[in-house]
Amino acid sequence: MTRYLPLVCAALCAWSVALAAQSAPPAATPPSVPDAATALAAWEAFAADPVARLDRTQPFLDFIRGSGEVHIVLNENLLAWMYDDGLPPERKAVLYAAFLGANMAAQLSRGEAGSDDTAGMRGALAAYRALRGGDANFHLALFDRLDTAEKAGEFDAAVTALAAADD
Repeated sequence: MTRYLPLVCAALCAWSVALAAQSAPPAATPPSVPDAATALAAWEAFAADPVARLDRTQPFLDFIRGSGEVHIVLNENLLAWMYDDGLPPERKAVLYAAFLGANMAAQLSRGEAGSDDTAGMRGALAAYRALRGGDANFHLALFDRLDTAEKAGEFDAAVTALAAADD
């Protein structure tokens, strides 16, 4: 019996490895992409209170990234504030999520993919106003200009000119 002990131990080890492999959890699968309705609902929840609802952005960001149903081009002139080292990261996140979400919503609304700078900046301006509502001393010159342009009925033209500007 003792001369079979090493074989028995080897067989038990092989069996336990095989058993462990069968009961091991499957390899991680990539997260599923939300559908358009879920993404829009998340966008609307965020847009209703962008300062407090940054936690609602993941579904629409995942949809933008993974669905292929929308296409967003990032214009350096429109998003120059993203490179402002003095702007706190949470404020950048609120403004950026608002730009992306509004851009996505406009594309889904018209039923056609294609970046919509005007819609994106309109969403970012709404988020900027919400941020300013909590801190009247917070100012970003670009958004102050867009706020003035919107009040004058010149928002679309201001966004188009800004996007096309050569700096």
